[in-house]
Amino acid sequence: MKLLRDNWDSTDPTPLPSDLGDGFVAYAGPDSLETRPYFSVARFRCGKEKPWISIDLETVAQGRDPVKDITDLLRVARTRYGRLHDCTPKPL
Repeated sequence: MKLLRDNWDSTDPTPLPSDLGDGFVAYAGPDSLETRPYFSVARFRCGKEKPWISIDLETVAQGRDPVKDITDLLRVARTRYGRLHDCTPKPL
């Protein structure tokens, strides 16, 4: 996670809410060489495992809050992970 933060530090990443675990949402900007400048990663605990989920987007509809939308998507993905792997997702 430190390496990810170091690589995305110049984008002023937004930390995730603590209930999602460890992670952030970042925007690399319109001049980014990345094809998907909206990037997020979350690491959490599920049973004995410590999985991580990454979501990146190319665009966000005008008027939408990308941080909120991506955070909501991470929440859904984490919950679904718990159902698929028969564990209860918790923060690290």
